[in-house]
Amino acid sequence: MKIQVLGAHNCESQNTKPTSLLIDDVLMIDAGALTSSLSFEAQLKIKAILLTHQHYDHIRDIPAIGMNARFHETTVNVYSTQAVYDALATHLLNGTIYPHFLEKPEGNPIIKFTVIEPNK
Repeated sequence: MKIQVLGAHNCESQNTKPTSLLIDDVLMIDAGALTSSLSFEAQLKIKAILLTHQHYDHIRDIPAIGMNARFHETTVNVYSTQAVYDALATHLLNGTIYPHFLEKPEGNPIIKFTVIEPNK
């Protein structure tokens, strides 16, 4: 198993990036430093993103990966809790800040979000 730490901090500077772990080039744990650390080619290899919770330093690059996926005509699979979905839909992917990637295009959204329940 190959684990690449892209960021492990709650702040960003020249020497630190928000939380993101890339596992075997296909699974991302949190999205704090996803787009700022990976090329488009590397981003397109990611099969799933697991978001641990809704703090900004863990979800920050979800809108950007949505924009990149739209540009490359692909989709992004995201897994997390209902609370994370609600935070993204209400505050970031709301049609004002970024497009409604959780809902659009209708029937085949750019970001395919699967709600998971802890301990199930």
